[in-house]
Amino acid sequence: MNNRNSNSTFTANFKASAVDSAGVTHYETGHETFHIGFNAVDPGTPIVIVDKMNVTCS
Repeated sequence: MNNRNSNSTFTANFKASAVDSAGVTHYETGHETFHIGFNAVDPGTPIVIVDKMNVTCS
């Protein structure tokens, strides 16, 4: 039997805005990347997990 490692990548983007009490509009943008890898010998247990979120505000 030929076992194979596997991996998956998920990404998400979002934008939000709000107005403060002075009437100024603030904008937020974000991007999240999530990677997960599995070993062929034990595919039920992830061996690598990377989760990174970037958010910018103005």
